[in-house]
Amino acid sequence: MKKGCNISENIRRKILMELTKNISMKDLAQQVNVSPSTVVRVLDKDLPTPRKHKSYLPHHLSFDEFNAANGSPNEMSFIFSDAKTHRPMDILPDRKLQFLTHYFLQYPESVRLQVKTVTMDIYSPYMILVSKVFPNAKIILDRFHIIQHCARAFTKVRIEIMNQLNKGNSEDKKGYRRIKRYWKLLIKNRFELKQSEYKNYSLFEGLLNQSQVVEQLLSYSDILKKAYDIYQEGLFIFKRLSKYPLDHLLSYKLEGALRHFNRPLKTFNKYKEFILNAYSYSYNNGHLEAWNNQIKTIKKTAYGFRNFEHLKKRCFLKMNRLSVAV
Repeated sequence: MKKGCNISENIRRKILMELTKNISMKDLAQQVNVSPSTVVRVLDKDLPTPRKHKSYLPHHLSFDEFNAANGSPNEMSFIFSDAKTHRPMDILPDRKLQFLTHYFLQYPESVRLQVKTVTMDIYSPYMILVSKVFPNAKIILDRFHIIQHCARAFTKVRIEIMNQLNKGNSEDKKGYRRIKRYWKLLIKNRFELKQSEYKNYSLFEGLLNQSQVVEQLLSYSDILKKAYDIYQEGLFIFKRLSKYPLDHLLSYKLEGALRHFNRPLKTFNKYKEFILNAYSYSYNNGHLEAWNNQIKTIKKTAYGFRNFEHLKKRCFLKMNRLSVAV
């Protein structure tokens, strides 16, 4: 036992190693037979808060956010990484423009001028931030987030059509039940539907493949079929980064239930330059989405964090960015 410590060295090492796993500090305390406050003291004393050296930034950055309301005074926290190596750079308690501007201006201008690209979701404060602190950087809109905007618009159209069918005759109501049961097939890439696998589907007669099920679902509404075609066009363009049909997609002016596509298409038109940058660079935020899922798991296991620094330390431990001195 070290001088001034009230736990043995073996217990201290055990606590440090277990902190790298998805376990709450309360459960960890019970596991090693110490108080929760002892686990917190080990976390605070033996794992200093990660501090960024403001002398280096990667040439290619990725920005994203996650919900950290339990451990931060702000609803959304901020994470950024090296877009090329996927190495997390830092986790911050706030994503507001003023806070992030102050943070990044702590880096020397010579360092900030070397940043070439920043990949992000469609969030205007991030775009303003880049223009202020990374004047040489090009903005890349993450294509997976763009696809999510298309999917949400299609979902709104589908729900509106389903509600209409549910008020119609018996055949319409059959369509409602079928679409409600198999809606996930409608948001799947049409090129990934299983063509060779035939089986029985509830509410349908005979053996069908997935493409045939989708065809029957779309037969209940011309508007739903049009919405499906627009959504699939977006999938084709943004997943395959097919540059040339983009203007055709952005030219749609839609009415009725299809109006739900107008807002995202208007946004895509506004930020067309940043979407086109995705054709020149292969960077995306898929790795940050994976880290965000890890953070959600850490928070869920711990039933939330009242102390943001504790959340940050646990995250960096999980990301192998913080060494455990045992």
